[in-house]
Amino acid sequence: MNLYQMRGAVQNLGEVAKADNEKYQEVLLNPKATSEEISEKQKIAADSKQRYEGMREQYNEAKKAEDEAAAADAEDPKKKKATDTPAEKDVNAFAERLRGVIKSGQSIDLNGFKQAAGVSVNGEDGPVVGDNFLPITLSNEVISEPDMPNPLRGVISTSSMVNLRIPALDVEFGDAFKTIGEGAEANEAEVSGKQITFGRFESKVRIGFTDTLVAGTSLALLQYAQQKLANGASMLELARAFASTPVVGEEHMSLYDASNGIKHIAGDDLFTAILDALADLSDADVDQAAVFMKRADYNKIIKVLANGSATLYAAQPESVIGVPVYFTSYAVKPVVGNFAMYHQNYDPQGSLIEQYRKPETGVTYAQYTLWYDAAIKRPSAFRIVDVAASSAKGE
Repeated sequence: MNLYQMRGAVQNLGEVAKADNEKYQEVLLNPKATSEEISEKQKIAADSKQRYEGMREQYNEAKKAEDEAAAADAEDPKKKKATDTPAEKDVNAFAERLRGVIKSGQSIDLNGFKQAAGVSVNGEDGPVVGDNFLPITLSNEVISEPDMPNPLRGVISTSSMVNLRIPALDVEFGDAFKTIGEGAEANEAEVSGKQITFGRFESKVRIGFTDTLVAGTSLALLQYAQQKLANGASMLELARAFASTPVVGEEHMSLYDASNGIKHIAGDDLFTAILDALADLSDADVDQAAVFMKRADYNKIIKVLANGSATLYAAQPESVIGVPVYFTSYAVKPVVGNFAMYHQNYDPQGSLIEQYRKPETGVTYAQYTLWYDAAIKRPSAFRIVDVAASSAKGE
């Protein structure tokens, strides 16, 4: 039995001993209780107390031995050198700070602990980008239930910079395409002032922690926090990118909001409308195009195209539509386009971890406050498929 199991046993035996002692007190106060009943309850209470005190003594001895061994290892320079690598120091430092948040409600400024949120952006792993704010990929070891996937990750542009500004036209067409100056891209550049400035919009992600996880290893705690933070943040990304009714002030993040002026394409059926939307994109964008849609909408397409044959059901969506297809329930209408022209930015300054507790459940959370913004760099790079519309909009 390890130390954590022994501590759990002490708690359980303590609760049993308390309950048995209360039953013994009740029978003592009962004038109708017989001497045999009193003796039986007394024996049970005494037995429970003995078991509790015995296990508590065993736990205290084991805890003392572990503390002495840890102190000896800390004083041994050979052992210290073998175990305390820079990476392990970082993991242990953050895990201890996180435990402080959960147990005593401390508040942490993430500026010195960016590894809480991930190790890289766009899959890079160098020392310069090693402390960037949110990852595209996480550790292969997952200490948690499966999370909802975010198909936007790895398709759209992601960065972690303070006061980010980018040119509205980040694709140079060259002198051979001077006519582009009269097209939709030039108009969009004029409207946006030829650059896009990213702001700071508050996002809160709450992560529930169990006693088992807090008492476990520092690496398991860090991996769990890392994974849950990225998953919570990615769900906010999806919700904002495909918001039918965006939060006031966040309309510019939604592909569906009319203020962004993305063109709608209608067709006789969903499949035809998607193909028409792809054909309506510029050559530069259609080569990089993808479709984000609900799986239920894709199933409707397959049902019509298959016409009773099972062959088409086994085909990859990309071979059916002609471009990569990504499924998300947030896409209430299919969106076609070059998703590299959708850019999200995390501002690493001022992010906090603090304690959050739900009184009705008694669950303790670490609440992460993140600062995020997203922008559509070129609305002309996207089309919204709207079969229900009687005619195309936004033309």
